[in-house]
Parts: sequence; structure tokens; C-alpha cells
Amino acid sequence: MFNRDTRLLVLVAHPDDETIGMGGTIHRVRQAHGAVRIVFLGEGVTARYDLEKADSPEVLDEIETRNANAVRACGILGLAATDLVFEGRACCRFDTMPQIDLVKAIERHLDSFRPTHVFTHSFTDTNVDHRTVQQAVLTAARPIRFPEIELLAQFEVLSSTETNPLQPFSPDLFVDISDSIAAKQKAMLAYGGEIGTMPHPRSPEAVDGLARYRGVQAAMTYAEGFKTVRAMVAK
Repeated sequence: MFNRDTRLLVLVAHPDDETIGMGGTIHRVRQAHGAVRIVFLGEGVTARYDLEKADSPEVLDEIETRNANAVRACGILGLAATDLVFEGRACCRFDTMPQIDLVKAIERHLDSFRPTHVFTHSFTDTNVDHRTVQQAVLTAARPIRFPEIELLAQFEVLSSTETNPLQPFSPDLFVDISDSIAAKQKAMLAYGGEIGTMPHPRSPEAVDGLARYRGVQAAMTYAEGFKTVRAMVAK
């Protein structure tokens, strides 16, 4: 599925979404010598504070720390700092911004990187930024404009996707990460305070359990599950 011609673009709302959602798959692409770009469209911190504190030294330092953790985590997955783009939009306020601005930002990455594979959040996610990002990706990655995209898919993020019992995440594509689960777990730990202890959904045990469950669904030891939006086979 992945080789040195693979160009994987991962579009996420916040730092840590990429590792929780598809860290094993990212590691597999890099192991196959494929190219990866991860775009963090938001900063993932300011939703925890009142708006008037968003520019305070405390909050800015927390954002900087989280971004540094992302560089470390993605480094474990095989990426360089230059493979990461931090755009810094306000956390959990994407729905207050003009959708066209987000679509245009994503189009710029599609134009400059020319991915063969595009992955983003699930439309069933309960996090408003995640849902807004996936909708913008669907608009931006239309096939008439970017026909080289072979696969457009969505991933699940523990702590927000599984909290929607009315629309459970139902993957139809599974990637074997049996040889990459250790790298994913190590990368997750690089996020420090974002990782909890059981029964927190972002605990190492929960991540391991989900990967085992997705693996069982596809006769693998460990897997990550994805929902296919569009898959195209070249002529």
C-alpha cells in the first residue's frame, strides 16, 4: 500500500491528533521511504482558557511546549521538523471562522505537496474543530482539482470520536501497524500532559486496546482503522 512514491498529507486540528489517530500508519509510510507532511491547523490549547488570557505568557508558553512535543513525537515516527506545519488557529473556535479561509489554506497544501494520500478527522467526531476540518478537506480535495489523490480517508481520535454513540466510527480500511505500535506508543508519551492514565481514553492502555481491537477486526495483531471517503485507481 505504501512505497517511496507515497505522498501522505495529514490534516489535523491540533498537535497529538496525528499520533493518536494514525501514528502507526505515519511510521509505516516513513519506513517505506514515502514523503509525509503534517499540517496542524490549530494550536490545541486556548480552549482551556478564557479568551482574554489567550495571549498571556502562560498560554503562549503552553502552546510552544505542545508544538515542541509534536516535533519530538513526529520525530519518533520518522519525520523531520520541516515536515510539520503549525498554523496556530484558535482551539475549538474553527466554527466561528469563515469556512472558505480554511478551505483555501488546505488547498495551498494540496497544491504545494501534491499528495497521493490524504487523511483527516472523522465526520462523526464530537470535537467541533475536528468536524470543521474534515468538512473543509472534503471541499478542498475535490477530484476535479486534485485527481492525483488516490485515497482520501478519515481516522478516529480517542477522547472525541468514541464519545458519539449515535454515530459510531465504522472503519472499512485497516492498516497493519504490528511493527509500528511501539513507535506509536513512544510518540504518544512525548506529548506528556496530554496523555492520561486508565481509564482515560488517551492512556497507553487504551491506545493499545483500540489497536488490538482494530487488528482483530482484520486478522492482524495491531491495526489502525480508517473510513474511506474516496479511493481511486489510476488508469
